[in-house]
Amino acid sequence: MVRGSITAEEFHRLTAARKGRGGRWSSATPTTCSEGHRHASKMEARVCARLSLECRATGARILQQVRFPLLAIGSKATGKPETICVDFVVVEGATWRAIDAKSPGRVSRDWRLRTAAFEATFGRKVEEVER
Repeated sequence: MVRGSITAEEFHRLTAARKGRGGRWSSATPTTCSEGHRHASKMEARVCARLSLECRATGARILQQVRFPLLAIGSKATGKPETICVDFVVVEGATWRAIDAKSPGRVSRDWRLRTAAFEATFGRKVEEVER
């Protein structure tokens, strides 16, 4: 065996051990909220349940997994715009709010760049909530 090489069996054993949580990058548990919507995490399901109650009380509408083009930054090599997908948009009359279920300790550099581009494009911030 050449120094530094491993067998396919060793490779699978080593990579399986490193993946840990089934190869997922996040420990989020997919969850169905009280409204019957499937969400990527328990936190997102809790936020949806709360926003749904608020919307029911105010007559607003809630949209989920809304993708926005980020026109304030350059496009991809394909010519398509870079985008950001926020968990919820609450629409009340002619106003709307972009809301994302986000734990403060789990914010990536890419997320910060995209939210800054969102603010430059649309003139408003993405609200980050935990509950």
